[in-house]
Amino acid sequence: MPRTIQIISPRHASEKILLKLASEKGILGIRFQQGISLDPSGDVISIDVLNNEIRNVMQVLEQEGILDDPNYSLTTSESSSMLSNTHSKAITTDGSQTIWEETLTTINEQSQMTFNNLMTMFLSGMIAVIGLATNAIHIVIAASLLAPGFGAAVRVSLGVINQHQTWKQGIKDILLGYLALCLGAALVSLGLKFFGTHLLIGSSSYLPQNKLVKYFTTITFEGISVSVLASIVGTILILTNRTILTAGVMILLALVTSASIATMAFVEGDFDMGLSALGRWALEVGIIGSCFAIIFLLKKHTVMNRSMKI
Repeated sequence: MPRTIQIISPRHASEKILLKLASEKGILGIRFQQGISLDPSGDVISIDVLNNEIRNVMQVLEQEGILDDPNYSLTTSESSSMLSNTHSKAITTDGSQTIWEETLTTINEQSQMTFNNLMTMFLSGMIAVIGLATNAIHIVIAASLLAPGFGAAVRVSLGVINQHQTWKQGIKDILLGYLALCLGAALVSLGLKFFGTHLLIGSSSYLPQNKLVKYFTTITFEGISVSVLASIVGTILILTNRTILTAGVMILLALVTSASIATMAFVEGDFDMGLSALGRWALEVGIIGSCFAIIFLLKKHTVMNRSMKI
């Protein structure tokens, strides 16, 4: 779907920007409102551009110094629909792309460890332990779906590749998020242990005892392959702004389950099992970070040809 870019520009520079943008491929419409912006003071230029061509527009704006100048302001948005007889074919065949700044905004909205997201991680840890202790895989899957623990690792890769300080926030979010998850897991583990449940063996529902714990603490070629493929799919989903589907990626990854098992094992006093599960969790984080970094690097030097400016 085409994007709308709104630029607030000082009056003396607007004409030059309009001339530059008018000659760009993929521009569907340009609107100019003189002197209506109060802060920052200046003109407002709005352009509708094809998704497939937005990167070229951003490169033009960067070359003009607009993205680094505090006298300018830029926002992007996406319309629910767009009707244009002149450009109907281009609109209906348009692709799905995002710019770096939109990717970071998506991560901020969905995965930054605010109080609400920390509580979600805490509760997800509680749910995961119940599922693991009862060998009920649907409960474990639900815990993985609920936990917003994927985007923080993505933020680290995004920041490193773009030499942007957001990677620091990513590390902070990983630590805070999974600390909250482990606290929730520890609370339920202690409760189950108090009532006599053997955490690492658990009860049998529709799977044999210990089946889930064994799977999520064993590192195999097949398990690593699934994590790599899931990370690649996750990268594509985020870069094409289809983040609702990343819930499926969290099911494939062992982030929530391995962190929960590590907590259960430490509560049970099985430190070997705890370290094995912790190692599996660290491996998952490393795979996510590496896959995203490689794809971000390729995109930076082939498609985007620019760094993040937000």
